[in-house]
Amino acid sequence: MANTMDFMKMFLTIGDLTDGERTLEEKVAYDTRIVFATMRNMIPDWEAPRDWDQLTLEQKDERLTKLKEVI
Repeated sequence: MANTMDFMKMFLTIGDLTDGERTLEEKVAYDTRIVFATMRNMIPDWEAPRDWDQLTLEQKDERLTKLKEVI
């Protein structure tokens, strides 16, 4: 499990290095793909937060940023 989290952290860091080249929408989409795929891999019955589709890009980015701070 630690390796999976390490890979997620690595891919998120790579994404952060290219932030200047991406729009907020692209950044959120990339981070979401990485985080959600990792969670589904680790917990097969895992589901995205129920309110995820109703959040603004800024709110999604804020949540993803907080997640990066704790991993």
